[in-house]
Amino acid sequence: MAVARAKSSHRLSFCSEGDAVSWLDKLARQAASGDKIKLDRHALEQAASKLGVAAVEELLGRHWNEDEEFFWKEEEHEQWERLKPLRKVLLERLAMLDLPQGLQRYPREAMLLWETAARQDGRGALETWLAFEKEVLEAPWRPCVDGLFGQFIQGVGEVPIIINGMSFDQEVRKGLVKGWASSQPEQAWEAVIPRRDLDYQNAGVLEGLIDGLRIGSDWKEWASRLDALDWSASKERDSSRGAIFGSGSDDPKAAAGVALAKRWIVSDPDGALSWFGACEAAWEQDGQPRFIDSFNSGTNGSGGSSIAPIRTLIYASWLETRPAEAIAWLADPGQDNEDILTKMATWCQFSPQTRVPALTAMKAGTSRDRAAIELARSLILYDSNGDPEAMDLLDGLGRVPGLGEQAFEAIDKMRIEAHAKPR
Repeated sequence: MAVARAKSSHRLSFCSEGDAVSWLDKLARQAASGDKIKLDRHALEQAASKLGVAAVEELLGRHWNEDEEFFWKEEEHEQWERLKPLRKVLLERLAMLDLPQGLQRYPREAMLLWETAARQDGRGALETWLAFEKEVLEAPWRPCVDGLFGQFIQGVGEVPIIINGMSFDQEVRKGLVKGWASSQPEQAWEAVIPRRDLDYQNAGVLEGLIDGLRIGSDWKEWASRLDALDWSASKERDSSRGAIFGSGSDDPKAAAGVALAKRWIVSDPDGALSWFGACEAAWEQDGQPRFIDSFNSGTNGSGGSSIAPIRTLIYASWLETRPAEAIAWLADPGQDNEDILTKMATWCQFSPQTRVPALTAMKAGTSRDRAAIELARSLILYDSNGDPEAMDLLDGLGRVPGLGEQAFEAIDKMRIEAHAKPR
């Protein structure tokens, strides 16, 4: 099916707020109706720049039901997924215009709102947060806003603050620092590092700072800064070895190392992995190797417990952002990455955008065929949950070179049946 592209931003001209509202509303209705439209971010931002608070609120209220976000029918969930790019741009605009209003109306989006505000004024956003952080954390009662994700809201003055029930304020500060580092990395570093003990509760702050650094940053210099920090507090962490899946957030040094290597590997794989390999060697010498685990490594949760080196997170990010380069490097027989590739292709915690290229990099054979069939089943599940790319990935899965005949036939049958379902 041909995919229509929203009109290119250089051909757009919005003379008024009303023009911008009309164009965005039309685009939202087309996407919500099931039309495959590429929502160009630059064009969306150009239109959103014309909007005031009332217009942003009107568009958000027109196309999203905040109260039923997690209880929609399947077709409504698919609509939500299609409209995500527009929703993000509108929320970012609201954060620029009126952060307190945005936090009050859309508490589940606190991370995005704070991060956007910090890009404009990182010091102001962070200092505002620090000023009432202590009062928020000591508040005797925090009414539940979203029990599904363990978040809570507590009003302090006129601004509601979002706290993650598992890691307190860590996620909020992570977003703040990420936004600040994207525009003023030196100021963010100088303001944050001297204030914080590098224990597990503050791991997210460093992760956020590194995630916010611009493309083309001097990664060797940032690696030197991390190496020079005092990590003694981090050694007093929980006696359970390893790291929480997806972040390494129970260990600030591992979390920061993974975050930096993810950014560095895109421009210099050998340099990034050489530095991270030295980190891994030091952990081994201390008797505390870092790893990730999965208790749901199959579509039906039947895969049992499994672990993988923490560098798997670095490879996964690379496969998603630069798949051709990552596949070429990881498929090199001299690298001996087959076990890691198998886990990245089969663990359902990884995104399909990671799993498909991981499968492509695997050696042809029975293990790869089994992984391909398992991945095809997962992609059908992703599609039913509204992932707009799942069917295209499923179509491409049957074209992966070197698949066995039985695997190809099984995937082709699943693909045909999936396309035959009413959409």
